[in-house]
Amino acid sequence: MKSMKRLQILKRSIAAGLIFCTLLFIPSSVLASASAAGTMTGGGLVYESTLSAKPVRLLVNGTEAVLTDPVRNINGRIYYPFRSCLESMGAAVDWQASTRKATGTLGEKTVEFTVGSKEYKIDGLTHTMPDAIALLDVTLNRVYLPIRYAAEALGFETLWEQGAQTDTISLTRTAVSTVLSRTDAIQIDGRILRLGDAKAQVLRNFGQPTRVDPSAYNLQWYVYNQNYENFIMIGIAEDQVAGFFSNAKNFKLKNDLGQGASTTEIGSAYSGSNIMEFWFDPNDNNGLYAVWCMKEKLTENQAEEIFLKNPDLLLRTYERECLDITNAFRARYNQPAVEYSALATRIAQNYTKDMALRDYFSHTNPEGDGPLDRILAGGLDVQKVTENLAAGYPDAIQVLKGWVDSASHRQGMLESNEYLGVGAYYYADSKYEYYMAQEFYTRWN
Repeated sequence: MKSMKRLQILKRSIAAGLIFCTLLFIPSSVLASASAAGTMTGGGLVYESTLSAKPVRLLVNGTEAVLTDPVRNINGRIYYPFRSCLESMGAAVDWQASTRKATGTLGEKTVEFTVGSKEYKIDGLTHTMPDAIALLDVTLNRVYLPIRYAAEALGFETLWEQGAQTDTISLTRTAVSTVLSRTDAIQIDGRILRLGDAKAQVLRNFGQPTRVDPSAYNLQWYVYNQNYENFIMIGIAEDQVAGFFSNAKNFKLKNDLGQGASTTEIGSAYSGSNIMEFWFDPNDNNGLYAVWCMKEKLTENQAEEIFLKNPDLLLRTYERECLDITNAFRARYNQPAVEYSALATRIAQNYTKDMALRDYFSHTNPEGDGPLDRILAGGLDVQKVTENLAAGYPDAIQVLKGWVDSASHRQGMLESNEYLGVGAYYYADSKYEYYMAQEFYTRWN
């Protein structure tokens, strides 16, 4: 292909249009010194580029944003860095160097651009930029294009306001349907999560987790327990969503299904899907109460092999998660959260250890001591004690199902108690190997 003559760039003021700039309130002297910033390529074309001569203020949903890559003025047209622009909108961005494709995903909307092409795709359907092509800054390895095409594809409305010294571009995401259509996704409090979402996207949508827990599933659980009505554990592996679990009051699934959905409704919506596991409550009209999605479900032997590399750490993790999952279940029925009790936790830990090492499973130990005896002996002055036990369940997620399936254990989780301690123990030579105990109590006032 014959090389094309470099196109001369004419400096000009920004005209009214659907544009925005990364340089916010930067003096014109700085802008002037930054001309001829680099070369852009696209389908064999080579462009000289400069920065805009007039600062532009960018608002995304009313919040001022600063982009991390420079803006280019190419033949008098403003081109924007695809990655930093879309990330400022809250979208996840992917770049495939082999195919020269840049993809942005926000909620259930996806837009894809190919370097050197006028054509781009919105949710798989082809559209055309009539006056531009996607370009590549070979120095920064960044895709550039007139950003209005990507913004509108992801559901944003744009408003341009021209000022004497500074122009403003406002991007406001329009209302979109919150009803999911995918079978590997969940919605919590209006925030959508899907398998394969980038970790950066999770942090933008959900914020920082309360904690990050290890697991026996080749992933880390990002635990969000700030509001138990929106409780979710998001599994992250290799910086992507590899699974999630929620028994929150407010979760929504495909076709707007949520808590209490019937087996028929779920079966119809998820026919043929094998990555989602749905739990139905036999003591509440057999309605849906929890969902567990895993990109890769390990066998029991594989999970146990990972567990045995650091069993003490994982047992303490399961105790914390059991408290959270229980409080989410209580929130489903408008019961207040129980508070963590260190003393009750030690009592529960000691009792699970005793059951494992002496190989019995009962609310009463061989000496005849029951839950109240253990709580009082542990130094707690209580007016009420409720104890739940489980054996053979390898982690906090799975033990929930066993307790909800049992009317008495389920009621134990919903009793009007104030505090909870959870203990877990593992002993390979015992009958059940894994043991877990919940010690609920209410103090004397």
